Amino acid sequence: MLPHFTNGRHKQILFSDEKLFTVQQVLNKQNHRILATDKSTLPESTFRVSRTQKPASVMVWAGVTATGRTPLIFIPKGVKINQSVYRESILENVLKPWAQSHFGNDLWVFQQDSAPADKAKATQKWCKTNFPGVISSEEWPPCSPDLNLLDFSIWSILEERVNATLHRSVEVLKSTLLREWSKIPDDKEEYAKHEELAREFLQGQGLELQKELVKRHKSTENYLSEYWENFVYLAAGRRSLTPNDDTSPNPGIMINLSVALFCPFLTPQNFRQASRAASISHLHMFYRDKLQNGDFPPLCVPGTNVPLCSEQYRRVYNLNRCPCKGPIDRLEFYPGRENGYVVVYNQGRYYKVDCYQNGKLVSPKQLEKTFLTILADKSPVSESEERLPSFTAGDRGVWAEFRENYLSSGQNKENMRFIDECAFVVVLDPEERYIGKLPQFILGSEKNPYYPQTDTDHISTYAASVLHGNGYNLWMDKSINFIVFKTGLYGMTIEHTTSEAPPYVQFTECVTATDMDYFVGTNFPVPLWVDKKLVNRVKKRYNEQGYINDDSDPNPAVFTKLEWEINDEMKDKILIQAALTSSYIKSLQLKLGIFDKFGKIRVKQLKLSPDAFIQMALQLAYYKDQKEFTLTYESALTRLFKHGRTDTIRSVTEDSCQFVLAMMDDVIDSYEVYKLLSKAGHTHNLSMKKAMVGQGIDRHLLALYITSKLKGENSEFLTRAMSIPFKLSSSQVPSQIGLDYKARPDTSAMGGGFGPVTKHGYGVAYFFQADVGLTFHLSAFNESGRTNVDRFYDYISESLIQMEAVCDSALQLSVDERGTGKSRLLSFRDSMSFSEN
Repeated sequence: MLPHFTNGRHKQILFSDEKLFTVQQVLNKQNHRILATDKSTLPESTFRVSRTQKPASVMVWAGVTATGRTPLIFIPKGVKINQSVYRESILENVLKPWAQSHFGNDLWVFQQDSAPADKAKATQKWCKTNFPGVISSEEWPPCSPDLNLLDFSIWSILEERVNATLHRSVEVLKSTLLREWSKIPDDKEEYAKHEELAREFLQGQGLELQKELVKRHKSTENYLSEYWENFVYLAAGRRSLTPNDDTSPNPGIMINLSVALFCPFLTPQNFRQASRAASISHLHMFYRDKLQNGDFPPLCVPGTNVPLCSEQYRRVYNLNRCPCKGPIDRLEFYPGRENGYVVVYNQGRYYKVDCYQNGKLVSPKQLEKTFLTILADKSPVSESEERLPSFTAGDRGVWAEFRENYLSSGQNKENMRFIDECAFVVVLDPEERYIGKLPQFILGSEKNPYYPQTDTDHISTYAASVLHGNGYNLWMDKSINFIVFKTGLYGMTIEHTTSEAPPYVQFTECVTATDMDYFVGTNFPVPLWVDKKLVNRVKKRYNEQGYINDDSDPNPAVFTKLEWEINDEMKDKILIQAALTSSYIKSLQLKLGIFDKFGKIRVKQLKLSPDAFIQMALQLAYYKDQKEFTLTYESALTRLFKHGRTDTIRSVTEDSCQFVLAMMDDVIDSYEVYKLLSKAGHTHNLSMKKAMVGQGIDRHLLALYITSKLKGENSEFLTRAMSIPFKLSSSQVPSQIGLDYKARPDTSAMGGGFGPVTKHGYGVAYFFQADVGLTFHLSAFNESGRTNVDRFYDYISESLIQMEAVCDSALQLSVDERGTGKSRLLSFRDSMSFSEN
């Protein structure tokens, strides 16, 4: 057998074995060794372990390879491992999906011992059919524990660690086994290499780079903010300075940087596209004025007087990202009344719409008239005019060259100036987008027949249209694109360079309060950020026909149609770029899912942190989906500091892994799992607080890495640290201004979403709905072959329900019943019916 595994091929073997663990310490004279110069000097207790005759026990199966370990499998009491149980419960249900996720297309070889179930002909045949390589029972020498890593070493290490703890029940023993198993490094050589590099970095190069950062700290308002904006955002869409530039298979900023924010669930019946576009444009221009006049109150941590940095708010409107041929793009900001206009895109026709007349903001009725006129324009449009915006979604260098060569003179240059300097872009999309089946927590949904109440997943199609449009109707250089559909639904696509989502969410909620008649017929208090001039408790924003509720007949807002000068050479380039952008969209999987079983209120009743609860549900769902743990990103705002942006909450911890493994146990004790969940949640919250007050590690590492590159130095430690991808990237979309969504859930937005950040990962955005539900936006790349957003959403929903059931069971126990096994629940695995798409 040995000749088959020379030249390091032994590292392809996955060794497997089973072992019995008991709640009491074991002394195995065959495996235990004691080093001493004289046996007589050792106390008698060294050779004796006190234990009951038949202590409670559990049989465990596991597999290990040079690069990882399988989950532990606990064999239920009374179950005999015959060939049928072995194949179905272990090989097929656990090992096969784990190996597919872990090894991918790499070659690996399965080893098992000569137990009757292992060497059965049916088992041997199944293994040869389903695994790329198998060491047959004829090849594997009998009675050879020294050849198996588990027999030779790992079981002894695990048993020693487990025996260090007293166990009052099998359930507690299982928890300890899961905890200690998760601590065994997947690749000891690689882990040791990382430790060695870290020590060398701390003692040498790291000290010098840190001195450079200290100098920068003393000479700038924020040592990181310029690095973050330039090298993470403005360098995106081309080859990046960071070593992770190959994690996304698509160039450009459409998928890698854009963020979508979704409108409220309900839209008034008989809605008019032009009226909704006019209302949204008018209200945002109103709040733009307040922002630029400095009329907003100071930002503080909710419920306190602790100030937050408001720098991100300054450039929400009138911001443009200009493409450059060099390593980074250039930001251009155009505040002022002279740029108080919007650019409207209507199926390839472009218009400059002035929002001020005689120094005053026009009325929504005036804008409505203009938008109706624009929609009535059926003049011919060339395909190249229609698809010109596709360049803004693609490679930034290509866009910079095209703009310089073809759009820098004559009427084209003037058109570009209008678009660059406008407050935002409004896209009038002819598509009819719907929500589909509304969730239970939306009041009055039965009174809203305008949207078909079907099971069709209309909502995900709507979300995709907001995130990336059709590939050529959104002007991705602008900080804001509003896309308004024929049905009156709308959404906001934001360019992510200068701000996270909260400022945009804040303005959107202010707009929603007026646009959705939040105050009409109520005594709701007016939040601090909502302007009282826009609070109407009597008159609705729209009339019964869906038009702006204004009986006057004012002149329409002034507008100018923008004409392009496009030659044949330009046409060919535009169509090629549009085809590329279309391929980017086809590479994406997107899903907007509504979870309406429970929400924030229920999680608080379970005495847990809502955000930590969701993060642990994501960990559990990901483990079900990929059969492994992965580096997970959640953003934490650092706006306690001037020009602060974000730092990283690393959601995967030893505590989170122990909780997940406990949930995956065949038979679980709900109170023990609840304790693990509570501990994991506490660890997560502590990590979040540390990140928010400047004690995170990821942004510091990034600054050290960029400093090393600017100095022309290489650091193997920093390169390795920056190269590990976050396969699970997550963010909570927060509510901002304090609207009472519990009283008016129909005004609650559907959250937001973003694209995946790695080729083989998921992007997850979640939003608490009116305290009684959640929305999840999931994204992944088709070409991965390992990810599926529908399957992952099913796992998330299932995990949330299972976690709520475990917590509910645990909290109903008396103090005396906890940890005794009386809180044991039947296996969740028995009822799992997951999609295997």
